[in-house]
Amino acid sequence: MVIQIGTSEKIYQFSVPFQPDFLENLGERLKFPTNLRLYASFYINWKKTRIPTRRIGIYAQDFVSLTKELKVIAGLRYSYLENMTTLVSNFMNNSKVGKDNSATADRAFSPKAGLIYMPNENLSVFATYTNSFSPNTGRDVNTDTGLKPSIIDQFEVGIKKNVWNNAVAFNVSA
Repeated sequence: MVIQIGTSEKIYQFSVPFQPDFLENLGERLKFPTNLRLYASFYINWKKTRIPTRRIGIYAQDFVSLTKELKVIAGLRYSYLENMTTLVSNFMNNSKVGKDNSATADRAFSPKAGLIYMPNENLSVFATYTNSFSPNTGRDVNTDTGLKPSIIDQFEVGIKKNVWNNAVAFNVSA
C-alpha cells in the first residue's frame, strides 16, 4: 500500500504492508497536531494482469551481385503473434479470472528490397524499402476489441563512405 500524507505545501509518500486495521485512527497514531490538515490517498494493488503471448517469426534474406558494382538485397519475414486470454489474478480472494474476448491473433508477411551501387570498395549508394509489422496490445476503448497491428512502410536512401583503410565509415541517409 502506498500512502501519501501532507499539507498543502509538502507531501510525504511511503509504502507499508497492507493490513486492514492500519487505516483506523491513522492521524492519531502518527501524532499529527490538531491544527494540521491531513491529506491522504491510498493506492492498493490487489490485482495482477497477465497476457500470455506466443510469437513466431521466420525470416529469409539474400544479397545478390548483379554486376561488380550493382547489388540487390531482398528479404521476406513472416510474423505471427497470439495474445491468449487475459488473466486477472485477485490476491484478496485468491482467484484468477479470464477476461472475455481478450484473445487475439495477428499475422503478416513483411518484405524488404534494396538496390546498392558500389563504384569502388569504399563507396556505396543505396535505396531500400522495408515493410514491418508491429503488434499492439490493449483494447480499443470505444469498441472493446483488440487493437490492430501497425503496418509500417519505410523508405531509405543514402550513401556510405569508408576512409583510412576501412577504419572509419561515414553514412548519410534519409
